[in-house]
Amino acid sequence: MLFRMYVRWVERKGYGIKVLQYEPGEVAGIKAVTMHISGPYAYGSSFAACQVYPYIEEDLDVEIDEKDLRIETFRASGPGGQYVNVTDSAVRVTHIPTGMLVSIETRGATS
Repeated sequence: MLFRMYVRWVERKGYGIKVLQYEPGEVAGIKAVTMHISGPYAYGSSFAACQVYPYIEEDLDVEIDEKDLRIETFRASGPGGQYVNVTDSAVRVTHIPTGMLVSIETRGATS
């Protein structure tokens, strides 16, 4: 519903829209969609229950000093198969100066 609302809003505003990524829902609907909305002040006007990122045309060279990172790994807990508590199942990286945090975890068996 949000996707349709955005598309119609973009059309009424005369903005351009390009779907960059579309992932259908597992049962119905849309699980995720990434779109590029272009036009005057489009970034400042696009708000809803979604994530909005600015488009950056230039390649940026970003250097992060490893001493500014706190890296934490986690293992699965509770009952499970033979590999529980043996392999790391989650990683969290914190950039200490800014407090920016990135995390990822795996769920279920992998092969």
